[in-house]
Amino acid sequence: MFACNAGEKRIAVCAASSGGSAFGALRYRFGDSHGLELEFPARPMRPQTYASGNHLRDGMRGTLVYLRMTNRDTSYTVFSEAINPAYQGDGASERSGVMVERNGKVLGRHMCDAQGRTYAGMLLDPKFLGVAVPLDSHVPAGFAGYRP
Repeated sequence: MFACNAGEKRIAVCAASSGGSAFGALRYRFGDSHGLELEFPARPMRPQTYASGNHLRDGMRGTLVYLRMTNRDTSYTVFSEAINPAYQGDGASERSGVMVERNGKVLGRHMCDAQGRTYAGMLLDPKFLGVAVPLDSHVPAGFAGYRP
């Protein structure tokens, strides 16, 4: 679903089929080559109970896709943003990573390596957002130009 390197860390959201859906189980993983620091949920659960996401445009050149996974009062939002170049090809950019929030307050971000590859295409699968997980209307902090 989503994977990238962030310095020495690895950020991933993995999916497994369950209950007739290719996205019947999701798992957020964060760690390094020595092991996992966080894996959520600890046991398989229906994603609709803790995950939501959206694919938004800013009305100009930007697109944002994100998946928020909530564990009690803490949420882990993986995101990928792309700004398409202007007509002349200038101004293209991409950024991705994970934002950690507790009770709505941003605790931190881990940005994916800009020179590395981010795998986020499965977040755009037509059977995922709004089907396997509900659409999320709360735009992540730092992306004020986007509207659901």
